[in-house]
Amino acid sequence: LRMDFGPLSVGVSNQNLWLGPGQFSSLLMSNNAPGFNHISFGTNRPLKTPIGSFEIKIIGGTLFNNKNQNFENGNLKLTGVYGNTSYEKYLSSISVSYSPLFFKNFYLTANRAFTLPAQEKPSSKLTDYYLIALKPLFRNEYQDNSLPIDQVLSGSAKYVFPKEHAEVYFEYGWNDGSSNSRDLLLDMSHSAASIYGFKKIQYLTEKTYLNFEAEATNMSQKPSYLQRNAGNWYIHGNGGYINENQILGAGSGWGNDVQTFVISLNKGWNKYGIKFQHIAHNPMGVTNILANDGGAPYWDDYAYGIQLKQKYSH
Repeated sequence: LRMDFGPLSVGVSNQNLWLGPGQFSSLLMSNNAPGFNHISFGTNRPLKTPIGSFEIKIIGGTLFNNKNQNFENGNLKLTGVYGNTSYEKYLSSISVSYSPLFFKNFYLTANRAFTLPAQEKPSSKLTDYYLIALKPLFRNEYQDNSLPIDQVLSGSAKYVFPKEHAEVYFEYGWNDGSSNSRDLLLDMSHSAASIYGFKKIQYLTEKTYLNFEAEATNMSQKPSYLQRNAGNWYIHGNGGYINENQILGAGSGWGNDVQTFVISLNKGWNKYGIKFQHIAHNPMGVTNILANDGGAPYWDDYAYGIQLKQKYSH
């Protein structure tokens, strides 16, 4: 249910949400986990200003941990303290996009999401609970020690080539906030993940075209984990960034690296294509010299698929 007030909207829904430019994965929000009940406020079209166009979306929603299900961010096991209890969490997120007036077809986006245990009587200060995603960027300006408050955040850029029917995009995110600007600059790869991709359509005739898509998602820990272990993406003190025990972001699994390639021939309603995907499961865990048992076993998946859509009569 949504009500529009000019360019602004207020809504309540349980639909799936997608944040970020990725086509096959998203660091913060995808359709991997079930949709959740949420209230949203934001724009329903770009707001034009003298310096460019802006879009914004603020969300407050309810997530659930289910003790009777295995955890996607725990190798499908019932492990850890959070695996023994079912409980409810509150999600606060904000997404802001900007397209500069002086740089057409270029889009910058910032996403941030906080999760914390649901409270019956939350603080009357909005930025302590309902709008906690509006907290200052660095942790030295707020404390997250008294409650298991966790965050994920990302920034992305996308450039579209209209004449070439192509686009390139990049998203870089963190599974944890930095203490201050010095912490961020000295160890930018701490708890970091990224998505790179491009898409290209090549017309052969007016109604026939080739579609190329490629995307790489990197969620394995960087070498800086030797000095400061960040744990894998989507692992947090309050059970992780999940709903119904399923990851809200990239669905390939925690700490994994993924490469996806697709090529298809499209003609009217019909489509014939092939798809290849490689998933390296927690590659940093394989060489984890900090592990007592020498690290996890080597585990890669290779998937090959056919995309086929054929219209017959009506």
